[in-house]
Amino acid sequence: MNDKDLRNICLVLSIIGLVVLFVGVQFTNVKTNIGDIDKSYIGRVVFIRGNVTSNYYKNGNMFLTVKDDTGEIKVVAFENTVKKLSISPKINGYVEIKGNVKEYKGELEIIAERLE
Repeated sequence: MNDKDLRNICLVLSIIGLVVLFVGVQFTNVKTNIGDIDKSYIGRVVFIRGNVTSNYYKNGNMFLTVKDDTGEIKVVAFENTVKKLSISPKINGYVEIKGNVKEYKGELEIIAERLE
């Protein structure tokens, strides 16, 4: 095996390693404290855990307020997400939510992608 072959093997393995790291980071759910979510989080995907302090449904969409030890935030699950739910969040029930931080009418909220 010559130097050129070794270099090509190293390059391919390096690229594979970077792809694996990138994919792994995308699927890692690192909990975000609700109190840490500010305008710098707009557009970012977050994973929060907490208790439901209010919930209601309107036009097939679900609206929640979720609270942890650091704060609370509104969460919206649109109809297509609600249909996929295996649970129905209850007041004071514990939930885990993955979603995108948005600003609506001057307030931050999370648009739920997944809710458990």
